[in-house]
Amino acid sequence: MDKHTSKLKTEHFPQIAGLVKDVSKEWCCHLPEQETLLLYMPGEPSLSTLSRDHFIELLELCEDVYKFKRVLVCFDKSSMNPRHGIARALNCIGFNVLPPDAYPAFLSKDAHFSMVYEI
Repeated sequence: MDKHTSKLKTEHFPQIAGLVKDVSKEWCCHLPEQETLLLYMPGEPSLSTLSRDHFIELLELCEDVYKFKRVLVCFDKSSMNPRHGIARALNCIGFNVLPPDAYPAFLSKDAHFSMVYEI
């Protein structure tokens, strides 16, 4: 683990987790690999529980302060309609559907619907 990744996991993770909770109390986050932030929303995703302003702030900090290269947003596939709701909104701000052949080993393409924001 390099110095930047180590610092992210030890010093900055509580700050990042707090920012994610500001976006939605239901969301959680993980740092599964270097330069990747994974956001996970269990259950049925709803735009009504999300703070758009906090989400934009989180993305800006991911780029400017934490130096992430990508942000993955993952949902339970069984609870998700990729053409409506939150998936459509994320697509409008630059997220793309993660193709099944691009899923990292730590994610199940059978269980999750994922979108990626390349920074």
